[in-house]
Amino acid sequence: MSALHNIPKHHELHGHIRQIYYDFKHLGYFDQYGSSCFAMAALTARILRAKGYDTEVRGCHAIFRNDNKEFYLGYQGYTQPGQVEGHVVCVVNGINGNIVLDFGLGNVRKHYKGYFYRAVACIASNSGPVLASVDFGNGINVQWRTDWVGPEVEGELVKQEPYLLPILAKYESYRQNRLGYLVRNIFSGPNSRATLI
Repeated sequence: MSALHNIPKHHELHGHIRQIYYDFKHLGYFDQYGSSCFAMAALTARILRAKGYDTEVRGCHAIFRNDNKEFYLGYQGYTQPGQVEGHVVCVVNGINGNIVLDFGLGNVRKHYKGYFYRAVACIASNSGPVLASVDFGNGINVQWRTDWVGPEVEGELVKQEPYLLPILAKYESYRQNRLGYLVRNIFSGPNSRATLI
């Protein structure tokens, strides 16, 4: 489940974002890496950069509001032991405004017991410290903010770099032969009922 909030279907990025979302879903990347915003944002930025887009990975934190309750993602003092304080998103810089892509929402999904999007794409607000803001209409409002960025964000991005290479290589292999990959999984997956005749 993804949300492309306020991104018109005719927008050139719309199709690319949807394709990346479905590719990540088929590859199991949301289950494997969805709680690592650093890996997901860097991976998304690289894929779109290879398509010719001007992308960057930007540090921020996010506030999720629902029924007068708040959930902080990557904010100071709100991380679990072993987690890095901070959150990152992929920003696509464009002539007609910037797009914010957050594919690293695994911890939010855990908080909402799976009832939240795996990925969100929205138009950047460019208003002070608010990088983007979305009202989902289901009572949940989200703000991605840059008024506090975790001090370890840049270092964590550098640390993640060697781990991204095999993930990106698998993605590229899949992207070049999506149909073949899907057919192989149908006939060889653990839950497969299909047999070759």
